[in-house]
Formats: sequence, structure tokens, C-alpha cells
Amino acid sequence: LVTHNTAIIGVTGSGKSYLAFHLIESLLAADIKVLILDLTRQHYVYLQHLNPTQLTGANQVRPWMQQSQSNLAIHQFANSTSYPKTAREFVDEAFQELSQTQLQAGINIPAKLCVVFEESHSLIPEWNQVVIDSDKTHVNTTARTILQGRKFGLGSLIITQRTANVTKTILNQCNTIIALRSFDQTGLDFLSNYMGSDYSQAISTLPIRDGIIVGKASSCLMPVIFRIPDFGGRWNPPANP
Repeated sequence: LVTHNTAIIGVTGSGKSYLAFHLIESLLAADIKVLILDLTRQHYVYLQHLNPTQLTGANQVRPWMQQSQSNLAIHQFANSTSYPKTAREFVDEAFQELSQTQLQAGINIPAKLCVVFEESHSLIPEWNQVVIDSDKTHVNTTARTILQGRKFGLGSLIITQRTANVTKTILNQCNTIIALRSFDQTGLDFLSNYMGSDYSQAISTLPIRDGIIVGKASSCLMPVIFRIPDFGGRWNPPANP
């Protein structure tokens, strides 16, 4: 799930967030650190019981990884002027910390850190979706870091409802794809490369909370249609002001 990178794709309301919360809790239970880059600002609210560390800047990543009592950290982009630039800075700091570990020939380090890109179409956009040209460089740097990070135990969880707008340089590194209901034709064409046209064509008709998983995070070599349990009572929604 982590070292080979995973993508969760689906429209709003399809169950992406609850599935992500479940996966994050499972990673933490396995003593894997999780760094959430969260434009929605919902992870901090829903995962309060896990005592997440708030990171206001990339310079806090390495101290958190070295010393924090919490294996969960969240950044909410309160002061960011460029989402791709900020995302690149956080990923780079995490990589710099993990790459201090001495490698043995032919042996990769097990999963140590998962970076969650929530609303990833804004954090790692496709080249024709960037706001300013310099963002292309930031996205490319993030992609290279994720590719290099695998051997040091660094991986990513990509979450989006706009597959067409996420850089394929990173999506193509995702060995595991979890597809929920989606109507984006570009996204369906992309998914057909992973699971075949029969499965990808079924995605637009999937009921809410049903999904298809394929890749190394699945115990099956073939695509599997599965149902996400009703997690509605597991995480309390934000209270109304």
C-alpha cells in the first residue's frame, strides 16, 4: 500500500474519505508514520482522537519524524501561496530525513512514512492545470522524490475526484488503484490500463461505497469488487458552529 504507492479515485460522496480514514488508522496501527497534506481540512477534525501533530511549515517535518510522540502529522495550507510548491517542500523534507538511513545492496527499507495527498489534483496537478509555470517544476520534483523514496520506505496515498487533473507522472507510479464511482472519461480511460475495459466501464454504475481494487495492496491478482463498510458512526462529523 505504501512503498508501491496507492491512489483512491472517485466522485464526492462515493466513500473516499471514510476509506482513507480507515487506511490511515491501519497504517498508524502498523507503526507507520502518516503525513497528511490536506486542503480539505477535514482530516484534522475527523482524526482528532489520534492526537495529530499540526505542521505549519515544512521545516517542522524532520523534528516531527525524529521526536514527536504522534505518528500522525497534518498540514492544512493556511498560508500557502503555491500548493504544488508547499507539497514539494514537505515531501522533500521527509525524503531528506529518511534518506539518512544506510541502505544494503538489493534491499529496500520497509514502509516507514506514507504521505497522503488529499485533493491531489491541486497539489500535484497535470502540466496543463498548473496556475503558474514554476509549479510544473515543483510537481516534477515531487514525482522524482516519490520514485526515489520507495527504497527508503517512503510512499504515497493519492486521493482525488479529478483523475484527469492529476499528474500522470505520479499516478503511473501507483501500483495499487482503488476506484470508486467515477464519471470522468479521462479517468476511466486511465483506469482501463490497470483493470481492463470491462471493470473500468462498470465504475460509473457502482453504488455508493462500492469500489474496485487492483494492485500490490490487494491479496488477489485480479481486480476485486468490494464494499466499504458503513463507517458513518465510526468518525464523528464536525459539530455545527
